[in-house]
Amino acid sequence: IDEEQRYNLFELIGDVSFEDSYINKAKLTTSFFTDALESKELFANLTTDFDFPLSYLYSDANDLKLKTTLEFLKGEFNQDYQGFDNERYSIFTASLQPQYQFSYLDFSVKAGLKIYASLDFTNKANNFLIYPNLDISTPIVKNYVSLYAGVSGDLKTNTYSNFVDDNPFVSPTLFITQTSENYNYFLGFNGKITNSINFNVKGAYKFEEDK
Repeated sequence: IDEEQRYNLFELIGDVSFEDSYINKAKLTTSFFTDALESKELFANLTTDFDFPLSYLYSDANDLKLKTTLEFLKGEFNQDYQGFDNERYSIFTASLQPQYQFSYLDFSVKAGLKIYASLDFTNKANNFLIYPNLDISTPIVKNYVSLYAGVSGDLKTNTYSNFVDDNPFVSPTLFITQTSENYNYFLGFNGKITNSINFNVKGAYKFEEDK
């Protein structure tokens, strides 16, 4: 066989920060990815971080943080694995991720949600997904060792470009879909041994669909 492949990536990234505004920062990423076998992929992602003050509710309240994402992925391979037809994919995803951080007794709590609406135009599949995002920590030995635990989940948009980063020899005949991390439970402890040496020990159990 004449084993040859060539990849081309054109990427444009821009971000802007705001002062004295509910919008903290925004970042736009766009990319166009091709290979030597007529594969094409367009990807765009707009992420915006907001801070909403809650001091009008009570004076010691922290800001409510909100992350929003708009994402569009469209691509095609010249043929599918059997070599009969083109393999196309087109997915639009919107997400809202509110999070609030507070302290109670000796516990530091980050509580939030990850809310996704996903539209798969090629396969005519629409999904509305909600994942938890909870992280609780407390000191065991003050200033030296802390215990933390939590549960989270997420929806990941897979791209041909990312697969090539993992494996440049991947076949250009892929079925591209999103990976749903339904839940991820974790438990660990971290801290410092000296001012220049830190440590983190963590165990986790997670369940994913369409890895």
